[in-house]
Amino acid sequence: MDTKMKRIIIAACLAALSACTAALPEKAGEQSEARLSGETLFSCTMPKTRVTLGDKNSEGYKLFWEKGDELMVYDEAGATLGTAVLVSGQGSSTATFSIPKAIEKGTKVRLVYGSTNVAEEQSKIYHTDYSFATMAESDGLVTVQEGASDAVFKYKTSVIRVNVASSELAGAKIASVILRCEGAELSSSGKDYVRLTLQDSLVLSSTPQQLVFSALPADLTGKEVLLAFRVKPTSGSGFNLPISYNGRALQAGTVNSFEIPALSEDLCSPWYEPHDIRMKEVPTFAYGEANTFLIQCKNGETYKGAKYDPDPDIPGSVAISIKARGDILKVTNPKGATFEWGTFGEGKIYTMRTIGYAESGVDPTKYSFSYDGNYTVTVTNDAAFAGTPILVMKKGGKTLWAWSFWNVAADGTRFGSVKIGDYNVANMDIGQATTQYATWAANADPVQRTVHRYQYGRPWPVFYNQVVTLHFPDNTQEGNIPVIWGPVTLEEFMQNPVGIIANKTPGTELSPYCSDNSLAKAWGACGNETGIKAVFDPCPKGYRVCDRAVYQYLVGANKSFETNANYPGFYDIASGSLFLRCLYFFARTKEAAGKLQMDGATGTTITWSNFSAGPNTNSASALVLKPSEVAFSAAQQKAVCAPVRCMVDELNR
Repeated sequence: MDTKMKRIIIAACLAALSACTAALPEKAGEQSEARLSGETLFSCTMPKTRVTLGDKNSEGYKLFWEKGDELMVYDEAGATLGTAVLVSGQGSSTATFSIPKAIEKGTKVRLVYGSTNVAEEQSKIYHTDYSFATMAESDGLVTVQEGASDAVFKYKTSVIRVNVASSELAGAKIASVILRCEGAELSSSGKDYVRLTLQDSLVLSSTPQQLVFSALPADLTGKEVLLAFRVKPTSGSGFNLPISYNGRALQAGTVNSFEIPALSEDLCSPWYEPHDIRMKEVPTFAYGEANTFLIQCKNGETYKGAKYDPDPDIPGSVAISIKARGDILKVTNPKGATFEWGTFGEGKIYTMRTIGYAESGVDPTKYSFSYDGNYTVTVTNDAAFAGTPILVMKKGGKTLWAWSFWNVAADGTRFGSVKIGDYNVANMDIGQATTQYATWAANADPVQRTVHRYQYGRPWPVFYNQVVTLHFPDNTQEGNIPVIWGPVTLEEFMQNPVGIIANKTPGTELSPYCSDNSLAKAWGACGNETGIKAVFDPCPKGYRVCDRAVYQYLVGANKSFETNANYPGFYDIASGSLFLRCLYFFARTKEAAGKLQMDGATGTTITWSNFSAGPNTNSASALVLKPSEVAFSAAQQKAVCAPVRCMVDELNR
C-alpha cells in the first residue's frame, strides 16, 4: 500500500452511520512497515446495530466506513494526539485508520468519529441534506498494540427524523423545526432543545418530505415533547406551530421518527396560541390577549357621594385565555398554574387608587377569580367600586405573567377617546378610576389623583412610595409584592412583574429594561415618531401607549392655559372654552376657586410616550406638566415611575 496515500486527509462526512460485517485483516508486513514509518494503525469496527434512515441505499445515507473518513485520537487525559484517516476497508463495517504519529505501545487512547458537539442550533442549506451531527467513539479506551489496534465503536448521538406533509398548508414554507423538552439536556451545551434552521425553506406539499438533525440521547418518558415548526404561509404573517408528543427514550444510535402526514393548525398544542398580532417587537412572548383589562362593578355600588351610573361597554367579569404566545423557547405550558392577587400588608390587594384608599388597600373578597384548570382564568368585580388589582400567575415557583384589571368607577365615567388633531386619545390615564370631579370632591380628594405608574417599558404598574407607604426604602414591607434591588437581569425582571425595580445607588445604576437592546421597543417605538403596539404595551385591547407625535402636537397646538394657576388643560382661544377638560393628566393638584389647580410645590410630573430614543439609551420621550405650562420632553430617564396615556390602536390589538 502506498504510504503517501495513507496520509491524505479528506474532509470528514458528518452523515456516517454504519452496519457490521466481517473485519478486513491487514497483512502483517504492512503493519510492521507502518510502525517503522512513524504511523499508528487502528482497526475500527462500527456497531453491530444498523441505524437505518428509510431506504438504506438512498442517496445521502452512508452505512459503512467510506473513503475520507477521519477519527480524532485523544490520550487518556483528553489531550488531542492528532487525526487518523481511513486507509483501507471502505465499504465495510471494519476499516483501518492511520495517524501519522508513532504512539508508544501500551498507551491508552480514545477514538472519536464525527462531531463531538451536538449544537442546539443546527443549520442546513436544503432540507434534502440528510447529514446530521454524528458522534461515535471507541467503546472504552484502546490500548496501542504493535500492529493495528482493535477498536469497536458505539454511537453517542440520537438521530431525529421528521417526515412532514400537508395538503391544507400546501405551498407554505417551513423555515425551521425545534425539538424541545423542558428540563432535558438535548444539546452539548445543556440546552433543552435543538433547532434545525433551513436557509432554503422546505415547501410543504401532500408528499412527505424529510428533515434530519441530531440530539443527545435522553430519557423523555412521561414528559411532554414539543416539535415546533416555524411556518410562513403563502399569504399573511409567519407563525409558530408546536405539536405535543408523549415523551419517549431517545437512545444513542437510533433514529427517532416523527410522522406528520397532515400538518395543520388543528394539531397545535392546546396551551399555545400560534397567532398573536402583538408579537411585532421584542420581547417576543406573552400569556393572554392583553396585559390590562377594563372591569367595573355591576351590582349598584360606586364611590361615596356619587351616583351609580355604569358604563355598559365595560364588563363586570373578564375571562382570559392564558395560552402562551410568541417564542416557543421562552414559554411553558401554563396548565395547572396557580393565581394570586398582588397584596401588601395584611393581605390587602395592592391597587393604584385615589389617595385615602390606597393606604388600606382593597378587601380581597370584593374581587374574585376562578380557574378552569386548563387555559382560562376569569376575574369578577363582585363589589369593589375602587382599585385596580393585579393578578399574578405562577407555576413551579416561577412567575409566568401578570394582568391588571382597570376598574373604572360606575359614577358616570365613560371610558372612550377624544380627538386631538389627527389622534384619538383615551380620555383617562391608564388606571384612573374616574373623570368625575364630583367623585373626587365627595371623597375629599382633589389633592392627588392616583393612577397606575410604570417604569418605562414595563407591562405592569409598580409601587410608588409616596402613594403607598410600604417601608419601601429599607425593603421591610409585607405582602407578596417585592422590592427588587437592581441592577437585575431580564429574567429577574420578568419573574417579578409587580415589584418595583430599585437601584442600589439611585441615579447611577439603571436596570436592564432601561438600556437593554432587547427592550428598546418594549412598548413598540424606537427611533420613530410613531410606533406599533408591542407585547409589553400596558394599554387594554384596542389601545396602545401614545406616540410621541401625540404629545408634540399637544404642545404645538394653538392653545394656551386658561390661567397659569389652573390645572393644565388647554384653552381654545377661538371658542373661549377650556380645551379637552376631560384630559386630566396626572399631576398633584389643589382645589382653588372651584377648580383644580397645579400645586407649584411639586415641580414637574411626566406622562410616558411609547418612544425610546434608541437601543442602549436611558431616556424616552414624555409629556411634561409644570405649574405654568405643558411641554414636550425628548429625554426623560426610563427608570422614573410615571403614568401612561393610551391612544386608539387602529389594528385593535
